[in-house]
Amino acid sequence: MRFDQHYVPVFTKLQDMDEEETPYNPETTRLRTRNVLAEIPISHDRLSSSNLLNVIDHSDHYTNVMQSVQSNINCISLSTSPDELIIQQRGRKIRVVFSPDIDVTKQDSPTSKKTRMETMIVLPEDNCLCSALKTLTSDQLIGLIGQIVSDHPNVEKEIRINFPMADIKSLEGRICYLWHNIYKALSINRLVSKTNPIAYNRVSIHLLEFKKCVINQGRHLVESSQWSVVIDYVFMAWKYVRRTPIWDCPSHNAARKQCFKSLSEICMTALQHMKESLNQETCENYRNRLKLLANDHKEDIELCLRFLEI
Repeated sequence: MRFDQHYVPVFTKLQDMDEEETPYNPETTRLRTRNVLAEIPISHDRLSSSNLLNVIDHSDHYTNVMQSVQSNINCISLSTSPDELIIQQRGRKIRVVFSPDIDVTKQDSPTSKKTRMETMIVLPEDNCLCSALKTLTSDQLIGLIGQIVSDHPNVEKEIRINFPMADIKSLEGRICYLWHNIYKALSINRLVSKTNPIAYNRVSIHLLEFKKCVINQGRHLVESSQWSVVIDYVFMAWKYVRRTPIWDCPSHNAARKQCFKSLSEICMTALQHMKESLNQETCENYRNRLKLLANDHKEDIELCLRFLEI
């Protein structure tokens, strides 16, 4: 017997077994699906596994699960703390209102005179009045004298008659102090230039303070209308401005030029008000002193000289 003839029936049976189809069992598939879904962890007590096991169709089961979860979320309520319960029972003690009430009566702010009266003190009779006045600032003295003059108009005439001439020594002391600060800020090294931009940056703050002091003090004297004192101040301040450093960069000399210009303007203002009261001797004295200043700021000083020659 040949080999292929002997094994033909066996191969035929194997082929027939492979060709036979296994019948589809939907129950097995559904049970497998239910077992997988039954293992989903449930975080709420209201969800029960029996509802999930009774679902037959996969889509219906998914819909029922989502509806159950949504219903349980809606049933959840936040627990209130004991403090919150007490607040809800008794209510708020203070109303939460961030704007003033409409019916509040508005009050006017106190006048300046009333404010001054509240801060005043009564000096004892054995206390020296001059010693007490020395402790006051210039603004306090001005306010005190102004209040007395407003209450007693006759006193103003006596003050005008006995008004003293302004003393510029204190003004000179302030200018001298600021002028020294400029040179203190410069380097003491002889090998380093004292007029280059680096040196200017070291003293620029002191220069601005010096300029501000010179200009403001002159304006205050002009407001006092003491014209002879204004002229004396111009000559005094000019010598300090002249002794300030001359910098290598022309733009850095702006503060120096502004001081010269301001002093020249207040000098011209004083001469215009003193023209009728100047005698020949005083006029010649001013002319000679102004000629010494012409080299520093020629244009404005020449205007003052021409005015004196008229």
